[in-house]
Amino acid sequence: ASTYKELANGAAYLKSFPTGEHAAAVTERLNSLAEKLHGEVILYQTVGDHVKGIERIQQILTHAPNSPAAEKLRQSMVLES
Repeated sequence: ASTYKELANGAAYLKSFPTGEHAAAVTERLNSLAEKLHGEVILYQTVGDHVKGIERIQQILTHAPNSPAAEKLRQSMVLES
């Protein structure tokens, strides 16, 4: 439950088994992967590769909308507006 590599896999598990036996471990891994992608967003924005940054943002907001990384993204969007 804590070794999957794609946000979509964790999101699919949690959609099917929101209170399942492994939900806590899956959520923890989902948040960890989302945080890693958030770091990539910052990196790609810094080097000017906005397409890759947007792809990562989309993954986070689609598959981990309740993660701390998604909250950081929402806060940065509000601050920049």
